[in-house]
Amino acid sequence: MVSRVRFAGPCRSGAVTMNITGATVVAPVPYAGVQLWIVFDNVDGVSVAGGTLDGRGQAFWACRRAGRSDCPAATRSLTIYRSTNVVVRGLTSRDSAGIHVTVQASAGVAIVDTVVSAPGDSPNTDGIHIKQSTGVTVRNAVIGTGDDCVSMVEGSSDVWIEAVTCGPGHGISIGSLGDTPEQVAVRNISVKGVALAGTTNGLRIKTWAKANSGLVDGVFFSGVVMRSVRNPIIIDQNYCPGNISCPTEGSGIKITGVSYTDVEGTSATAVAVRFDCSPSRPCAGIVMWDVRLSYQPPEEEQRSAESFCRNAQGVALGQVDPPSCLTE
Repeated sequence: MVSRVRFAGPCRSGAVTMNITGATVVAPVPYAGVQLWIVFDNVDGVSVAGGTLDGRGQAFWACRRAGRSDCPAATRSLTIYRSTNVVVRGLTSRDSAGIHVTVQASAGVAIVDTVVSAPGDSPNTDGIHIKQSTGVTVRNAVIGTGDDCVSMVEGSSDVWIEAVTCGPGHGISIGSLGDTPEQVAVRNISVKGVALAGTTNGLRIKTWAKANSGLVDGVFFSGVVMRSVRNPIIIDQNYCPGNISCPTEGSGIKITGVSYTDVEGTSATAVAVRFDCSPSRPCAGIVMWDVRLSYQPPEEEQRSAESFCRNAQGVALGQVDPPSCLTE
């Protein structure tokens, strides 16, 4: 059992390895209200090898589900902050009260051979969350959570995601963006060879319908397989959780240069492709190349998969099903 711990740099001895292979590190109390549990801050060349982090988030989730106003802050299990050249390999994170792994204000971080596990109804338990960071790799991960399997928000750039299995969860997400002003662009995101099953979303970009400016540029999805995903491909620029106090302006986030190549599978809803873009800054440069998504309706319903487009410009190449609704 380990209480709150912070490994603070700079490190004097060069490369440092924390090897917890075979060990289970357990959060001290299930309802502590501590926002950050294990933190690496301002370190360079650190490796974390193996082990299991057990966040014991069940009591916190019960508080949230009950709608109580006195719930403490959700504890994040592992945070990498203001750090460079960090490798996390072979880690298992289970039942984090909040986000499992956070990478923030960092560069050159690799998270490989990782397992993340939490129930599908556990609130805000993102698997891997990337913010204000560059040169981040996520490879060979099995993630099942109650929120995004991998989420990328403002300032994420040069991110490579490969060989990730996602489900349950909310899919692979960029955003939400644009809730506050002066957000740094999201650029050069590659997602390759991922599989999603039973998730609420597949490949999602989401922004608030606020006039705050920003940019998403250069996002590449390829080699993706989906099974029974509710929203396989979605750009939502009218994002508003719970439909509470929703803004009415068009989103000020410009989305451009997003491509979907060799994406196939089944949708749990009729609208398999949804591009709901901003009226003030339409999506541009969307490319769909060999996208094959079918709808598997209930037995009593006879209906094919559909596409929905609003303020979305781009091209379709190769076999695209459902037929593209993009305007050139």
